[in-house]
Amino acid sequence: VTPREINHFLIRSGFADARVESVFVERRVMRAGERSEEVGIYDKPRLSPRTGAMTYTLMFPPETQHWILRCLPDIAVAEEQGKEETE
Repeated sequence: VTPREINHFLIRSGFADARVESVFVERRVMRAGERSEEVGIYDKPRLSPRTGAMTYTLMFPPETQHWILRCLPDIAVAEEQGKEETE
């Protein structure tokens, strides 16, 4: 299971939200989603040392990291089902 597949699972499950934001250029970012509090995912404000812009980093506390590890089989199954539906 790749980090991208984990991100897709978190987005589809409502734990994270993918948005396009514009600071200097448009880019896709992940933010805490509607269900994020259930597993302790939160956004941490961060000042970019390169651009000086305020950005937000999606944070995974240790409990959430353990939850993701326990969910890896479900994530793999969900990603395979998602791939089959798009083919």
